[in-house]
Amino acid sequence: MNQLKKMGLLLCVSLMVSAMPVNALAQEDTAETSDASASLIQSTLTTENSVTQSSVNQSETSESSSSQEKTVASTTETTASSETSTTDTTASSSSIETNATERPSTISSESTETVSSESTATETTTTSEPQAETQSSASQVAALTASLNQEVMAASDVFPYLRQRSDLESNPITGKTTETKARAAAPGVKAEDVVAIQAQAATSRMTNIYPDSNSNTPTMDFVDISSHNGNISVAQYKTLKKYGVKAVVVKLTEFTTYRNPYAKSQINNAKAAGLVVHAYHYSWFTSTAKAKAEAQYFAKYADELNLGSDAIMFNDIEDQYLYDTNTNHNANSLAFVNELKRLGYKNGQHYIGRWWVNAGKLSPSQLGYQNCWIAEYPVPTVKEQRNTSYGAWQWTSQVYFPGISFPFDMSSDYAKKVTQPYGPQGKYISLKKYFTITAKNQNIYRNFSWSKKDSTNNHIGKVYYAKGKYQHINGGTYLTLYDNQDNWVGYINAGFGKITDSAGGQWHKYQKYVTLTGTKNLYTSNFTQTVKNYASKFKNQQLLVTGMYHHFNGKTYYSVYDQDGKVWLGYIEKIGVKIVGDQGPYRSYGKYFTVTGKNHSIWSNFSWRKRLSASSVLGKTYLAKGMYRHLNGSTYYSLYDHTGKWIGYINANGGKVSTSAGGSWASFKEYMTLTGTKNLYGGDFTKTVKHKASQFKGKVLKVTGKYEHYNGKTYYSAYEPNTNEWLGYVEKAGTKKTADQGPYIHFGRNFKITSKNYTIWSSFKWLKRSTSKDHYNKVYLAKGQYKHINGSTYYSLYDSHGKWVGYINARAGKLV
Repeated sequence: MNQLKKMGLLLCVSLMVSAMPVNALAQEDTAETSDASASLIQSTLTTENSVTQSSVNQSETSESSSSQEKTVASTTETTASSETSTTDTTASSSSIETNATERPSTISSESTETVSSESTATETTTTSEPQAETQSSASQVAALTASLNQEVMAASDVFPYLRQRSDLESNPITGKTTETKARAAAPGVKAEDVVAIQAQAATSRMTNIYPDSNSNTPTMDFVDISSHNGNISVAQYKTLKKYGVKAVVVKLTEFTTYRNPYAKSQINNAKAAGLVVHAYHYSWFTSTAKAKAEAQYFAKYADELNLGSDAIMFNDIEDQYLYDTNTNHNANSLAFVNELKRLGYKNGQHYIGRWWVNAGKLSPSQLGYQNCWIAEYPVPTVKEQRNTSYGAWQWTSQVYFPGISFPFDMSSDYAKKVTQPYGPQGKYISLKKYFTITAKNQNIYRNFSWSKKDSTNNHIGKVYYAKGKYQHINGGTYLTLYDNQDNWVGYINAGFGKITDSAGGQWHKYQKYVTLTGTKNLYTSNFTQTVKNYASKFKNQQLLVTGMYHHFNGKTYYSVYDQDGKVWLGYIEKIGVKIVGDQGPYRSYGKYFTVTGKNHSIWSNFSWRKRLSASSVLGKTYLAKGMYRHLNGSTYYSLYDHTGKWIGYINANGGKVSTSAGGSWASFKEYMTLTGTKNLYGGDFTKTVKHKASQFKGKVLKVTGKYEHYNGKTYYSAYEPNTNEWLGYVEKAGTKKTADQGPYIHFGRNFKITSKNYTIWSSFKWLKRSTSKDHYNKVYLAKGQYKHINGSTYYSLYDSHGKWVGYINARAGKLV
């Protein structure tokens, strides 16, 4: 797993020596010795205990010893010499076996020749000098042990994945430097197995496997990787997938101090290639409490990497230190996976070695056979599925794929749990778009068991990268989000925001007036690359912002227009502007404004401090020197009177604008008698005389409207009552109000009353005299008429005897 170094040769130098009689080391005929060794190897492969039993019986009976010697090689030594050799060998074997229990070693097939040749040199000393022979034999064993240890390291250079699986430089418990040691994959060996396993390693295990030429192998279902693989590209993962690999198990953590620095890219690229991803933790725990602590450390990193709650979380228990520790590994391992379950990772399993199972260190029946991923090799490179009672079997670490320089561990998935592609969320689908969160009070999930990770309230308006999506069986689409530092944010329903192709994300309405500081350029729609306008062009100018984007890069960009909101100037980074008042820039105006809205206010400032009520200056005209287009959508005028006194700010809806100093016309219906003191003027009110005052002195004129002039005076628009001829504008001071009925106008026509529903009045103060019903169908003389200011004409009626009948509306009858 960890360093893809699953050679698992667990060959101990001392065990190999103890499996061979000392006098077998004394052969002069190398070829004969090789034949005998080959015979012994074959015998060991067939009958597991034969060599050991022979070695043990050698110390009890000389007959067995002699038989064993004859099997290995011919000898001319005497029985006494043979017994002496046997005694020495037994003593050496006892000492070496003790060391073997502590730490099995690994050697290559070439060691057989080394042992054979060095043993020949030992023979002479053993035969002639028994005591010297013992010392020499021990010395040779020590030398041979050192030599073979060097051979292990040399082999590690050729096959670097032989090196220890731990990524820690020292044992986190003892503090001792970590040593190269055997893999958990190695089977539990006894003294009599050593030579046979050595032969297996040399002939089959050490041979690299190339899928294009080695198709006769166990199934290639999934691989496992660690930091020693470095970054694996999507293309490389797809190569594995092409050859049938369906899943990858990534090392995340070790103990409570190590994190695989490549895990994020290894996981993300594997997902992008369509592989199922799981994880493992290299364990060091020696108690249930420590197991829980390591599980928490493991789960925390899995959370950060968005591994997903459906992933299998493997407990990789294999370290030699743990093997040598007297503790309940089964209880500790179960505590580990139970803690993972509590943390939301329901699929906890175990990576275990055949060596541990054979030694009784771990019990698959307690852990659950289907929850155990068993490692056992070397094995012959044949299409043979072993360990089928387990959930999965790791059978090699030397699979090379085209275009990839390093080998992979390879496993067969029996329970189909590792290669099971998807949970209820469905398969991972690459998306690579941007997502702006817009919905409030919604959950962001940690997993598809609906464990809440965060609330959308903490992310409103923010843009994240939606690397992928899931089409859940509940009908929802869920996005997996990352921030601009590639930190996983969580899973979110796609309906809680908006997906965009642009890293700018979604447009947000945002209206502000800003002044550009000149430090940031304005860009086109790519926000950061193409300059549309340089900063210096609009430095210190007030411009209008109509919207903003919370970019994926973490910066906010404003969409900037000219101050009238008509010409788009580009996107500018927020720090390149200064927010000014919402009223916007002052704009010169220079028109006249007549206040007409009595319910409006006149303000002292744009913090809405009231200065006047519009009703107090209703109808008056002021000069609107300037204007502001406020972000609230209204336009405000800055008003001044004719003396230059500032009146305040008023909403444009509170009056009427005019280019004339007279202001706006206002309806005003009255009859006025001219006093003869004021002339009647043309459209300029004060300059062009239309009629002299004396011309209409004492005459009643009809006024239909008035103007509250900017100069503070009121002007009436005067008409001749009978002909309705416009006579001009006269200042209010030159008039005197008369009755509303207007002047008497001689008429002299007969009028027949044809309606019964009118009143006949005694006066124009509306005193009732009679009704038209009383005079229905009668004809009277209308001597005179009045064109009342209310718009109606009234006749003054007389009967045939000259008696006055009263005033009646002309609509009550008809002229005859």
